[in-house]
Amino acid sequence: MTHGSLFSGIGGFDLAADWMGWNNKFHCELNPFGQKVLKHYWPNATSYDDITKTDFTIHRGTIDVLSGGDPCQRNSNANRSGEKVAESLGGEYIRAVRQIMPRWVIRENPAAIRKDAPWPAWRFAAELENLGYIVPTPFKLQACCAGGSIRRQRLFVLGYFPKSDSPGLERHERSEMAQPSKGGQNSNSTGPNWWDPAPRICTDTDGVSSKLDGITFPNWRNESIKGGGTL
Repeated sequence: MTHGSLFSGIGGFDLAADWMGWNNKFHCELNPFGQKVLKHYWPNATSYDDITKTDFTIHRGTIDVLSGGDPCQRNSNANRSGEKVAESLGGEYIRAVRQIMPRWVIRENPAAIRKDAPWPAWRFAAELENLGYIVPTPFKLQACCAGGSIRRQRLFVLGYFPKSDSPGLERHERSEMAQPSKGGQNSNSTGPNWWDPAPRICTDTDGVSSKLDGITFPNWRNESIKGGGTL
């Protein structure tokens, strides 16, 4: 299996791909700290930085699994008062999918979103369906489900092509004519009627002691946490 990651951070999805025995073909990360980590652990993978300036067509039809968690600050309902908020790049993720047409797509983002979120999960799923993907019911996971020390609930959207479509790109090519669906920042829609995400898979609470609240981390630690997608 071949794997490519977008908004790669310090390589969470890439590490999971390694555990699965998959071949990491490329990663895309703008943050310099994340780039160094990715290049260290996966030196043979193609490294991209700015997704808005990257053409992924060279990978068309060669990637089995494409994963990523696009910047979530404008989608999340977390309080970001006084913080510089990254632009929503859900559209860039969809553009990459359209250029690569992987067999599987995995998108990770907040489980709780703002009412005016530009790229809520239902919109991302609708765009995948426009491209011919089948999108099962999304599901929620928490970091503590995999042994993490924090709750960090996230919503995962999966899209895949049926096995019958795998021999060629004919259906993929036809999907190029699909038009983007309406929705997002200027839409009053709350999503399709079928949109009812499955409940979270585990209910563990935050495992970090309250005595650590307010602790100050040195810069490298802060970058590591941010690269993992926690900040």
